[in-house]
Amino acid sequence: MYYEDDKGTTVPFEYSYLANQFKKLMERLKALVGLTPNNLNREMLATAMDKFRDDSVEKQFLESFREARKIFELLGNEKIKLDYLPDYKFYSALFAYLQKFKGGENKKYNESYFSKTLTAVHQAINIEEINKDLPPFSFNVDYFDTIVTAKISKKEKAMSMVFGLEKMVLVEQTASPVFRSVFEKVEELVRKWREKAVDYQELYDSGVKIVGELKDKQKKKQELDLNDWEFGIYEAVLQKVKNDKKSLALAKDIYKSIQENIISGWEGQAVLRQNVFRVIREKIRKLKATQGLSLEEIDLLSQNIFES
Repeated sequence: MYYEDDKGTTVPFEYSYLANQFKKLMERLKALVGLTPNNLNREMLATAMDKFRDDSVEKQFLESFREARKIFELLGNEKIKLDYLPDYKFYSALFAYLQKFKGGENKKYNESYFSKTLTAVHQAINIEEINKDLPPFSFNVDYFDTIVTAKISKKEKAMSMVFGLEKMVLVEQTASPVFRSVFEKVEELVRKWREKAVDYQELYDSGVKIVGELKDKQKKKQELDLNDWEFGIYEAVLQKVKNDKKSLALAKDIYKSIQENIISGWEGQAVLRQNVFRVIREKIRKLKATQGLSLEEIDLLSQNIFES
């Protein structure tokens, strides 16, 4: 029988080898996140999460724990499991806690392949209680309302805001101008969390403000009855025209004129891309006379609309 380690190397399945690897991984995890607390609770887990402000530490922790978890399942009744069980329980609970914030792994997969680990986690901390108190992530702005009302600490609310916005905006921003509009603000929020530039209260308040902007834009999009393309154009034009009605009319006119070129896979077809950009620029060029835009401003606005 053979075992594949975290580097993809296949080695003979020997308990002595696995036990030594497990010991190394436990020491690596301890070096990353510190000593195991005597009394494991939610507050301890939230404090340990501060270590993950450094994304390299988070990455190393996830890689090391996943490898340790795989070995833990294979070690059977080896004594080393008992020697490191308190540490392993803590790292298991911390891993589950982190996954809850950032979007967990496949539940059925975990239940099927990591039954011993799940037992250890449940012995360490009531995971059902964590799942009950921390709102489950959802790709919906209303998710953030559940964070505001959840009976969790301010630190947990702030982390939920940061991780939720990061995941939602990074996934949704390519398809939605609403989410693209706050992309840079979310990046800045995550950077501040990573660099410990602000406290948790300020992180939370900033997250609430960004969510408010998202809701306002979604409401505006619905009120104007615009599709994603139209709203993206409207937002870009509004920056220069400064008139709702004129911006709305121009956005609809531009979209109507380029619609026949926007077919599946058009982004990868040079002719269609050129047609779309040409039409956009022709429409925007008319703003030179009505809004006094320079050629440089026309080129920049045309590019912004094209990328919207």
